[in-house]
Amino acid sequence: MNQITVHHTSEVARAVPDLTLLSEDVSVRGTDTLVLVFENPDTLERLLLALPALAQQTLGLFVVYLVLRVLQSLGTGDPFVPANVRRVYAVAFAVLFGSLLLPMVESIANTALWADRVPFDEVALLAFDLGMGSGPVAGVLVGLLLASLAEVFRRGARMREDVEGLV
Repeated sequence: MNQITVHHTSEVARAVPDLTLLSEDVSVRGTDTLVLVFENPDTLERLLLALPALAQQTLGLFVVYLVLRVLQSLGTGDPFVPANVRRVYAVAFAVLFGSLLLPMVESIANTALWADRVPFDEVALLAFDLGMGSGPVAGVLVGLLLASLAEVFRRGARMREDVEGLV
């Protein structure tokens, strides 16, 4: 966890040795993309290097916790309860917003890391892929699918309440 990838701008040649470094504690590897290797990162640099992984792990643990709570409620025999509706909606929104916010957290942390080490005109400020297989698009689609499932749970809970009211 002592390196970040920085993408070239289209005006910069692909040869790495021509890049100007503004700090001595950073070295460069790679040709198509730059990999900044922090030789001896301080506490703030270590935090910024770990921030994207910490955010992803926190979100993942939150989703796992909610899914486990839904699975625990299945043991009672009735999954269509209002608590499960809230849990599935929370999972859907966590996946939906997480797929959009995690790349932004990574970009902000990486920009803060290389801001004083590489001139802004020699690297791209932000680079990401928006194809059907990319993380943000797939995460949004999964989040929408989970929101649809939450709506099924909501309607099932409402039907369960209606049936119990008739008996």
